Amino acid sequence: MIHGPDIVNSFGSHFLLWFAKTNTYSIIDTDFQEILNVYLTSKSQSSFIKSLQVETGFSTTFLKSQYQRIEDYLTTCHTLTDSDTKSPDLIEIEPLANSKYYQIGSKVLEIQYNDQRIQQLFHPLIAHLHINNDLSQPDEHVRIKLAEKKLIMSLNDTLTIQCQTSDYHKIQGKLIMQVINLLHETTDQDWVGLLHASAVSKHKLGILFTGSSGSGKSTLVSLLVSHGFELIADDTVPLRADDSRLYHNPGAVSVKASALSLVSKYWPNESSYTKGLRSKSKGAITYIPMHKDFVKSGADCKYLIKVNYQPNIETEFTEVGLEEVIQEVIRESWISPNAEHAHVFFNWLDKLRFFNLNYSNFKEVIPILEQLTESDR
Repeated sequence: MIHGPDIVNSFGSHFLLWFAKTNTYSIIDTDFQEILNVYLTSKSQSSFIKSLQVETGFSTTFLKSQYQRIEDYLTTCHTLTDSDTKSPDLIEIEPLANSKYYQIGSKVLEIQYNDQRIQQLFHPLIAHLHINNDLSQPDEHVRIKLAEKKLIMSLNDTLTIQCQTSDYHKIQGKLIMQVINLLHETTDQDWVGLLHASAVSKHKLGILFTGSSGSGKSTLVSLLVSHGFELIADDTVPLRADDSRLYHNPGAVSVKASALSLVSKYWPNESSYTKGLRSKSKGAITYIPMHKDFVKSGADCKYLIKVNYQPNIETEFTEVGLEEVIQEVIRESWISPNAEHAHVFFNWLDKLRFFNLNYSNFKEVIPILEQLTESDR
């Protein structure tokens, strides 16, 4: 028998499960949870079948298939991937040719690159923090090296991560984590996770937006910030462990080419724009700094909204269950493997309300979100 999840929490008609070994989150419905509970309390396949036959009358053949289904599911949830188990080679990264300095709050971060193309993967996101101060003694330094189709990153001469160039977002995540730590004077252990989402606040209340790539969440955030909301973060939102609040990520907002003409009407200072590399999946990306200032206090968040932009549709704002929105959050977020942080994450989710937002006219969305923040003041 394979042991079950380490944390289970119910959300309406679904359950969210966490497996400590792999730091995996999985959502299942009530029917599957009931069968899983029978499996976990059975001593053998025969006792599992006997228990369910008494309750359901299903055939032995069918129940054997359900038993195998559960074993396959649990095996997958407990199995580490090659990238999880493979330790990075201990490669010392020597000082690299290209250096840039960034002012992060009261700290100076130096980032060294050995390839201009690699620099363009990371610099545009924080270009607005760049300072021309080659004589400054940095508080921390990062080195990002391209070698044999791999990216290798070190922090203060300690190897941090290496990955294939196609997985460059993993190093982006590590880099932005360090920027966040410098801004808030924290360490990685202070955070529940970096959520793959975007967030704004009003009246010190946060609203979190999720959605697949191209769903329009970054565009919506750009337009909301130009209409009285405050930017917390775009694409990567820090969730703190000790207070379950959202905190500022000082990175710029990424705007796809298809949305740039609309967004630029409300952010006309084109001299602040930075162009990123064109990718096959996202096309051309422009980074626009939209933070008014970097507030170090967090924002309480009570709403998680899945965004879907489509031209020429009516605005629909509907409250839904966690199962409708959570997959987009957990699929690409970094969530701490710490068990205490997993409990914090579950407790935080338990206090949220979940919505679907379908829209084409963002001006119809503004009063809906303003009403949310007003109702909780």
